Amino acid sequence: MPDSEWTNSTATLATILLAIAGWLVAHFHKIATDRRQARLDRINRQLRDFYGPLYAILQASDEAWSAFCQKYWPNHGLETYFPKEGTHLLKEEELKRWVIWMREVFHPLNERAERIILDNMDLYDGNNFPPPFRHALAHVSSYRAILAQWEEDDFTEYVSVNNWPYSELMKIVQPKYEQVREEQLKLLGKRVH
Repeated sequence: MPDSEWTNSTATLATILLAIAGWLVAHFHKIATDRRQARLDRINRQLRDFYGPLYAILQASDEAWSAFCQKYWPNHGLETYFPKEGTHLLKEEELKRWVIWMREVFHPLNERAERIILDNMDLYDGNNFPPPFRHALAHVSSYRAILAQWEEDDFTEYVSVNNWPYSELMKIVQPKYEQVREEQLKLLGKRVH
């Protein structure tokens, strides 16, 4: 084979190999970019539709509860608003105030948390349905029965069969929110403090 044919063959082979290498690099770069974008899309949805709003609702609910307790805590001096000893320890205005705050503040916030959990559970990072989520859903559902009783002027019950699991929910939601937010910032190329 003459030198010019060898040179042409080598040049052709090198061109083909470079084209294949370029295609492979572009292909694997696209796969990595698509994976990164898919991860970022999921994280954005988690923050927008699940962890973000749920975290905000829990904080708002806690602020409302703290303000209520600070301003309206009964004079009975006990640890809970409704003592085990019975509602007879509460004054009529304290019971009425509870009904108003439950109807207008606490239950609507809890229902928003319920809606977020039910509508966006696919965005939860975990294998099991966490017990605090079940407890929150049970709390909201059982309060619906109490609210219905109140609509019928039946005030024999004031509390749900279970308490709102604020602390347990925050143990799940706050760290996950912070973790997902940090991952979002990293994927966006922003500095994480």
